[in-house]
Amino acid sequence: MLENKKISSSFELTLPTRATVLVVTGMLFLGLAFLFYETFNMMKPILPGYPGDAFFPRLVVGYSLVVAALILMRGILIPRLATAPGEASHLTVHWLEFLFVASLVLLYAQLLPPLGFELTTLGFMLILLVPRFAVQYGFVQSVTKAVALTIPTILILYGVFALLLGIHLPLLFLPRYF
Repeated sequence: MLENKKISSSFELTLPTRATVLVVTGMLFLGLAFLFYETFNMMKPILPGYPGDAFFPRLVVGYSLVVAALILMRGILIPRLATAPGEASHLTVHWLEFLFVASLVLLYAQLLPPLGFELTTLGFMLILLVPRFAVQYGFVQSVTKAVALTIPTILILYGVFALLLGIHLPLLFLPRYF
């Protein structure tokens, strides 16, 4: 008789849910606090009464700090509300996948200036999407689907950040302005 047991992979880490949420939120809170502090080193407004370069970053980071603080206070002060009824007491983290994606993000940041936004984003998304699609589809179809998602994503990001917001992206072949 075969037992239906889940075999745990050596790449999985099982952690208590409440403690994990509190530690990750606490680390995020500290990082956001540092970013909020750094916004005060940004350029001051040119004209008095107008928001400067730090206005929107400070606004986003400030609201994120408030949300992180609420999560921390709820988890620490009212522990019985920290987990919903029926929620698992432990969560499984695939640490190898996490480290892979984190190192890929760092590599993306390093390759962005020399390779350009278009090629770096194309490579980044293909590396992430092709293995996910390959589980369900064949290799050729997964590459086709990944490219079909990646190219519109690149164009949307380019349109929003480079054209609408005027943010300088290290572009290789897309025009800087229309």
